[in-house]
Amino acid sequence: MSGTISIREAMTADASAMASIHVRTWQTAYADIMPEEFLMTLSEEKSTAFWNQELSSGKSVNRVAVVDSQIIGWASGGPSRDPDSGSSSEIYAIYVSPETQGRGVGKHLMQRLADDLSKGSDFVLWVLEQNRSAIGFYTHLGFAPDTATKTIRIGGKELVEIRLRR
Repeated sequence: MSGTISIREAMTADASAMASIHVRTWQTAYADIMPEEFLMTLSEEKSTAFWNQELSSGKSVNRVAVVDSQIIGWASGGPSRDPDSGSSSEIYAIYVSPETQGRGVGKHLMQRLADDLSKGSDFVLWVLEQNRSAIGFYTHLGFAPDTATKTIRIGGKELVEIRLRR
């Protein structure tokens, strides 16, 4: 990564690159959290189809990080989907390609998405309780647990998500 990071609005033409980052990041970040068999079944084709539809719908705010014309990360957000969150905005997802993590890309994406979602609003996001690396990243950006939790099932395994708020 030699060039300057730029953040721009995601376009449908970005769906394939976003899907690739999504799948590869899950396979590395969740290797010790989710069943390997499940992670190996993740499909870039299905993820690309999802992102084509999502980006076409305009229902969420989506940004991509680009260096030297290559997408290296993305973030998605919008109004909170939690009934008890009031007027909070929600960070739905943020992913940075495994080979460019730790270089400030995520911080740039989070700042831009927060600026574009809502000035002065508080933000919530959900993160797997076992994902200590992500929790550390979010804590560094000012997020803290707000006591809400939920149990989800992924790949046949029950996992706990915690909600963070800033």
